[in-house]
Amino acid sequence: MVIYELKKVLFKNSSKAALIFLGAVLIFVIHMAVSGIRYVDDEGITHTGIWAAQQLREVKAPWEGPLTAQRLAQVIETNQKENATPEALSEDISQQNISYSRKQGYSDILTLMSDIFGSFDTFDYFVSDGLTVEDADDFYTQRVERLRQWLDGPAGDKYTQKEKEYFIRQFEAVKEPLYYEAADGWDQLFYLFPSLISVAALVMGFLVSGIFSCEKQWKTDTIFFSSFQGRRLGPGSKLAAGMLLITGIYTAVMALYTAAVLGLAGAGGAGTMIQVQFFGSDSFYNMTVWQEYIAIFMGGLLGSLFFGLFAMLISAGTGSPVLAVTIPFIFMLLPNFLANMDLTFLDKFLNLLPNQLLEVYRVISGDSLYELAGHVFGALPLLFLIYGCLCLGLIPVICLIYRRTVVQ
Repeated sequence: MVIYELKKVLFKNSSKAALIFLGAVLIFVIHMAVSGIRYVDDEGITHTGIWAAQQLREVKAPWEGPLTAQRLAQVIETNQKENATPEALSEDISQQNISYSRKQGYSDILTLMSDIFGSFDTFDYFVSDGLTVEDADDFYTQRVERLRQWLDGPAGDKYTQKEKEYFIRQFEAVKEPLYYEAADGWDQLFYLFPSLISVAALVMGFLVSGIFSCEKQWKTDTIFFSSFQGRRLGPGSKLAAGMLLITGIYTAVMALYTAAVLGLAGAGGAGTMIQVQFFGSDSFYNMTVWQEYIAIFMGGLLGSLFFGLFAMLISAGTGSPVLAVTIPFIFMLLPNFLANMDLTFLDKFLNLLPNQLLEVYRVISGDSLYELAGHVFGALPLLFLIYGCLCLGLIPVICLIYRRTVVQ
């Protein structure tokens, strides 16, 4: 019966059109990810794409290794010399691009230092241009000190004392020295992950929206529920088909996306800490790039399953595939609308809504903390716990509702 339910979904023209649309979005996102990598050659000309990614990896390779005080001092000294060249001092953009082409190899380290020696809640790319060789010795102490200043200043009322202490402990727990390796492929992969996962979740929600209502639409519900196993095994078969469909499509789409982007843009840097990457430098989640990928992948899968089960719940309860598509869609977009209203008192609530599972990349780079029963937790483990339990709870509820369907 599970195979039969899958065939009913996949053989519909609307389902085929939805899958074609998802395939087109996948190709477009892969193109955007790969073309997002930029390399500036010796003449100041910017290149994008596969060749640019290869060249960028080559110029960054000599700077890979532990970020010791000696290596950081070397970067600062090299940057100072480059800033004194005629090309860097020129007001001609093309000449400035030539100067930047010589900085590309250590540009990630420069960006990291600008972040560490700048303000915690703002970023100024040119902070590293004002550093001296002596500042290299203070890199790791400054990383924690700027956090303390932020917690005692602008964020003073945002966290409890236990949350502040947890934040500081997590920053101090990072193993020193950090190891740097270029991870442009992973950066591009993560940057567009939320968009692709959100589109995939919408498409999969559309596909499963009619699983529990198709018999009513086709006027075959009397036959289905009066059959030998219809009311007993039918709900479970439909539910299993929906979950299998979501899991299969999600895994296939993300596997193709990952293989294409990392295969074309490079997979180096998987074992480095996310604190070395610009978007993770202020994160209190101490994990590697590869562990971040697993968290994003599993979060997207759990979020897709939740929204899919939500759609099937509405479909089973109302018999309307239209409502089964639109209501989860509204719930998916509403938090983003509320977030744009800058309602500070809603921040903690909004950061635990199900749409956050589709944007784990942003959750990891965020600063949401929760104090429960004297313990402090980040938003990420709570999201997995809450919606893992909700998904398990929705399964019997959907089956129970559908078994009680009244046939007119």
